[in-house]
Amino acid sequence: MSTTYPLILDTDIGTDIDDLLALAFILNSTEVNLLGITCVYGDVNVRAQIALTALKHYGREVPVYLGAELPLLRLRDIYWGGHEGEGIVDQGVEPLPVTEGFGPSYIIETVRANPGQVHVAAIGPLTNIAIALQQAPDIAEKVASFVIMGGVVRGNDGLHLPIAEHNIICDAHAAHVVFASGAPILLTPLNITVQTNITRAHLARIQAKTSPFQKLIADQIARYPRFAQLGHTSAHDPLAIAAFLHPDLVETMPVSIEVETSGRVSIGATHAKANPEGNVQLVTGVDVAAFEELLVQKLETEPA
Repeated sequence: MSTTYPLILDTDIGTDIDDLLALAFILNSTEVNLLGITCVYGDVNVRAQIALTALKHYGREVPVYLGAELPLLRLRDIYWGGHEGEGIVDQGVEPLPVTEGFGPSYIIETVRANPGQVHVAAIGPLTNIAIALQQAPDIAEKVASFVIMGGVVRGNDGLHLPIAEHNIICDAHAAHVVFASGAPILLTPLNITVQTNITRAHLARIQAKTSPFQKLIADQIARYPRFAQLGHTSAHDPLAIAAFLHPDLVETMPVSIEVETSGRVSIGATHAKANPEGNVQLVTGVDVAAFEELLVQKLETEPA
């Protein structure tokens, strides 16, 4: 009997294309029971419309909740690229209905109702997760895991990587709450995700499909500013999902993570320390070719 994973997706969909690709990966993974989506960071109404539109084109009904718009301590300005929602919310279509309720509250209620069963994939800033943990500390022991894309573990990178990764630096204090909670975490960091790419050749395979969902995915990839400029972009968030669903694709090690919450330069830095008792399984390697092929297969698979 195959295992089915109940999953909540917590996302800042729309700023980077990778959130939408992660959603597509999940929708085309039969082993996932997508319970709901919670939107976080910035204009969550726009983010919700992107998620709802993708679900509509796929032919799935999944509740989508609005979550926190601002960082936990309100100490950092919101990053907003300005392209969010292009091709979706600017088409003159009536907004799709979001589900009533607050994202963190939904996470709390769902985890408490299903102790030890629900996984939460957090692929944006961790504000919603931190709020949930602050309001209900018991969910740290009741969640099956937090599957996180975030952080950066610097090594021999030639100083090409930043000190702090986007999802963490956007709300470092929230990240501290999450990593210090003791909850089981699978962390896929930036230094691993930048090894993977969606390319023009991959896009051509998706463009060859005719379903509304594939057309939406292809259009959004092509519109994404980084892809339009470079002809490729990193598959950050889909890799975090793949690391969870296909652990054979990655190497991991147990660590403890401390998040820097102060400092003019180093705020948001994630310090990893090897620890057999650590609550974080850190992804340290990936089979790039196998992952990229799997990802494109997921993206080009048309809804049944």
